[in-house]
Amino acid sequence: MAVGDSSFMNGEQGATQAGYFIMGCEPDMWKNGFGKVSCLSWRSHKLRRKVRSTLAAETMAMNESTEEADLIRAYVAESRNEDFDLRRWQDHVREVKLTAITDCKSLYDHLNKQGSSPPDDKRLSLDIQILRDLMADGMVVRWVATVQMLADALTKSTT
Repeated sequence: MAVGDSSFMNGEQGATQAGYFIMGCEPDMWKNGFGKVSCLSWRSHKLRRKVRSTLAAETMAMNESTEEADLIRAYVAESRNEDFDLRRWQDHVREVKLTAITDCKSLYDHLNKQGSSPPDDKRLSLDIQILRDLMADGMVVRWVATVQMLADALTKSTT
């Protein structure tokens, strides 16, 4: 599970803060509505690229979290498969399911509604297409309310 969040222009000098947790969870967690979860990786940082909107910031945070999740999924796939072939790592990684979590309703809508118009920002359109390609490979995207967003603590001050 990749849980990514951002805080648009919330950092020093208008920088955008991003953060993610990569977690392993029980396979039936989504069916049951609860389950055991282990944090495998996390990061809180300023985005290197300047973004123009909350949607762009949230999309970058999700892209970063899914990239980190792919690396961990490759480790898991390699540990499960004696015949792991680095030349076909993507085929092996597909065997380890990925769910991406966001609290950005507009990002969720862009990814899940067919025929939604692409953003005017070309870089943002590419970032959204990268996520759609991951969804075509089996990634599931879920939306949670901001009060339930675990990665919120990585992007915002509590004061």
